[in-house]
Amino acid sequence: MRFLERLKDALAKEQIECQVAPTQKAGDAINLAQTHPDATPILCLGGDGTFNEVINGLLANTRFGSDSRPVLGFIPFGSGNVIAKELHLKRNIRQFIHLFQNNLSRQLDLGCVTLPKENLKRYFISMAGIGFDAEVAQKYHLARQDGSRLQASRCSRAGRSVSACIGAHLFSYFPIAITTLFSYQAPKINVHAEDKLITDNASFVQIANVRSYGGPFVLVNKAIHNDGLLDACWFIGKSSLSILLYYTLAFLGNLPEWPFGRAGGSLAAAGHQRVKKVVISSSSQFVPLAPPAQCSRSRSAKPSLVPLQVDGDFCGYLPAEIEIIPKAVRIFTPIT
Repeated sequence: MRFLERLKDALAKEQIECQVAPTQKAGDAINLAQTHPDATPILCLGGDGTFNEVINGLLANTRFGSDSRPVLGFIPFGSGNVIAKELHLKRNIRQFIHLFQNNLSRQLDLGCVTLPKENLKRYFISMAGIGFDAEVAQKYHLARQDGSRLQASRCSRAGRSVSACIGAHLFSYFPIAITTLFSYQAPKINVHAEDKLITDNASFVQIANVRSYGGPFVLVNKAIHNDGLLDACWFIGKSSLSILLYYTLAFLGNLPEWPFGRAGGSLAAAGHQRVKKVVISSSSQFVPLAPPAQCSRSRSAKPSLVPLQVDGDFCGYLPAEIEIIPKAVRIFTPIT
């Protein structure tokens, strides 16, 4: 809130009018963007999830076509800040004012996820994840909901502001990821592209529009956010160790080419293909991530639902169709 007050003062000095529309819960940013009345640019202060909501609301706004949508601005206040990293955006008031006054912007592609069973369509700017990270995102979302309510109550009793307390729950992501890593049951995921099956044995899948995965992680070194293509990446390893290896390599940025710098072998087996559209489903079988002595579960066991996340937020379950929407939005960015 202190940053917001400084932003309002700086805009006023530059004779730039603004209206502030705070969000209180998930879905508020979608509603605000969906009812945005004119071509006035929209500036989002928040994380990747909030910016994702703004984009989804804007594309659902029937007042605009693909060539008339308002330009978007973004000042990052999230934990991963994938979009800000990709577009070289900083938590800096002067940078935004410079971009705004000089109309420095570019068009970006969006990914579009359609979940036919749930009759749901969701757009993303960075990536969609299927499997392991989506399950972590789902658990993290539930933990933040419960934690935020508990922390809000504690802050209220202590006489402190709620906004100053919520950030502590970002530290819950790491233990959730570790716990999920050693309890995760790897599904068998099928990926079709151009009406051809490209894998029927993936343990988790990433459909990326940008290089960054979150924080220091980079999964797709050569992804380009406005080339009219998505990068479909699938991972074959079924063990906890293989998933840990994938993320370790991504953390080190050691992914110059696929699969993983010619690492090869069953532990690091992976694949990559640039696509315009993919169809992703899950088999009726799954393989538990457990020591061999414990992997005696019948292959005919009842399948579990395979979750999907977009831009870090849980979205739903497979099957899904994912396609590229070229040059769908325009965003203020210093990238020329």
